This record gives sequence, C-alpha cells and structure tokens, in this order.
Amino acid sequence: MDAEDGDHVDAAMNQRGSRAYLSLCATGRHLVAAAAVLLLALPSCAVGRAGGPVADSADGGTSGTSAPSNPVSAYPMPPRTRDLDLTGVDPCTDLLTDAQLRELVYDVGYQSRPGRSTSGIHGGPGCTFSSSTPLGREGRNISVLFNVATTEGAEVWLTDPARYASARLARPATVEGFPALVVPHPRFVDSCMAVVDTADDQYLLVASEPDHTNDTSSDRYCAEAERVATMAIQTLSATRR
Repeated sequence: MDAEDGDHVDAAMNQRGSRAYLSLCATGRHLVAAAAVLLLALPSCAVGRAGGPVADSADGGTSGTSAPSNPVSAYPMPPRTRDLDLTGVDPCTDLLTDAQLRELVYDVGYQSRPGRSTSGIHGGPGCTFSSSTPLGREGRNISVLFNVATTEGAEVWLTDPARYASARLARPATVEGFPALVVPHPRFVDSCMAVVDTADDQYLLVASEPDHTNDTSSDRYCAEAERVATMAIQTLSATRR
C-alpha cells in the first residue's frame, strides 16, 4: 500500500458516513495491503439494491438489525503444540522460497520486487506478492499480503470488540499443526485472510484477493490464504529452529 492509499484509509476512518468513506467502500477492495486494516478499523459496507455501498453499524451488522453470533468467537484459540518465533522475520524475503514463488506464479516476487508495507493495526512489517503478468506464463490474477505480528496474539481476532465484524465470520483451521483462523472479509466478497497462531503475542496473517479484477466469492481467496500460509510456515519451520 503506497502513501496515498494509506491517506485514503486514514481519511475514511475519520469520515464515517461521508462521501469519502462511501467511495472507499466502493473502490478500496483493490488495496490488498489495506485489507487487514479495513477489517478492523472501518464500519461495514454492504451493497444496496441499486448497487451502491451502504454504511453499516460500527459492530459490523446492518443498521437496525442484530448481528448473528458465531460459535468460533465464543472460544479461545486452542493450545499450540509448539511455538515458532516470528521475531525479526522479513515477510518479503523469509516466508516464501524462490521455488514456492514460481509454483504460485507470483511474478511480483520472483520477477519483480514485492511491495513492503507496515501494518496499521499492530505496526508489524508487511509484504505484498501477486500473480499478474509473468513472463512466458499465464498470470493467476491473485495477490497476497503478509503481515507479521509480534505485539498481539491471534486470539484478538476473536476477542477484540472492534473486530467483531470479522470474528463472527471466522472459522477454525489448522496450518502445519498450528491453530489458525480463516476469515472472509466482512465487506468485500472476494477477499479472505488466514491468521496463524505461532507463539504468545505473535501471529502470521495472510490476506488474499484478486490482483486486478472483481470476483463473486471468497472461496478461491480463502483457499489461497491457507495454501500460502502453509507454505510460509513450512519455510519458517525449516529455517528457524
């Protein structure tokens, strides 16, 4: 996410219900580096019958209705069988090998440099890879954002009231033996993330969405987030003992 994109997110956070906020709800879904920030920081956007965005209540439910409960959010993360320390991990260089990047056809990774960012939630480093226009291969039209968190635990995605809109959609998963959550975006139907609980006050987040077009379901992007998270944990497990 470049500085201009970050400015748009900040402006939207301070202008709920304004034209600027509604514009972000309509177009901001292309900002994969902002996906995790939007999950946490903004009230929900829904698509109205006329196709325009509609601002929802701050708890993620549509104004005038109560949000359904999610059994996942009622339970803590299950215990880990081991820890994987993420301190000092560079998400642009330490998570995916060159062979993995080529398997995923992430040309913005092996063909050109991925994009660095900083999480607006926990301040950890981020990095965006994508399959866009690989030389000699067909692009997959998909991108992922890594965030490395070392100042908060994965359980906050279930317990933080500010993240209720995402917590109520979360489903439990396991990534290479680590407890994880798979969370479809509460506003953008073609965006999803995986959150892997690696150690106390640490987690790896992988968010996925289309690279340059819209889609109608989160299924492909939830699968990509889990797949890439699995690869990243495999790489870290082999290099950080």
